[in-house]
Amino acid sequence: LDMIWKELPNRFVVDKWPENTYVLWIPLITFTMSLFCGLSIYYLGEPGDLAYTIQCIHEKGYKGTHHILPMIAASQFTILAGASLGPEAPLVAICAATAGFISRKLFKQTNRNVVRKHTFMGMSGALAAFF
Repeated sequence: LDMIWKELPNRFVVDKWPENTYVLWIPLITFTMSLFCGLSIYYLGEPGDLAYTIQCIHEKGYKGTHHILPMIAASQFTILAGASLGPEAPLVAICAATAGFISRKLFKQTNRNVVRKHTFMGMSGALAAFF
């Protein structure tokens, strides 16, 4: 964040652009990061929102790991764009998918209720990190 919002403007904007156009850096970066977010969703797949995460956990007991990479990419681009409102939702979804994966693969759990409990533990750990 510091690089995009402080270092890059100082290097490329300040004393190089007219002073009354400095404010254009904000929509330029916001549009660019939004474009990268859209491209990451297009090429990496739909990350799923919090409602989808809850639905997967109630139906299967876990969220698939194929949602982790798209969620990381999309949330990073939106946070870098300055839209840091609610960064806990992607973290909760990422931790839910990771905890479900660990429960099924590392602990070899096949009981859906046990996998669901482990997934909820991962989600609660993510929420605890914010509060």
